[in-house]
Amino acid sequence: MLNLVLPIPNKTTQHPTKLLIGLHTDVRAAFIGSKLNPMIFVPLERIATNEDELLQWLKHYWNFQTLIN
Repeated sequence: MLNLVLPIPNKTTQHPTKLLIGLHTDVRAAFIGSKLNPMIFVPLERIATNEDELLQWLKHYWNFQTLIN
């Protein structure tokens, strides 16, 4: 379970350059036709579907301080 209550205000007020990214590992959906509950995916900049994708984003961000489009 992921708790986004604390990271969102902290990112907004104190660390705007920090990333909030997730790794989607649970195949269950909150709503029919939806991958994730909106309370989870709305605050996140990106949601990786596998570890390789997550590591690629992190490596790119570490090197260039921008997200891959």
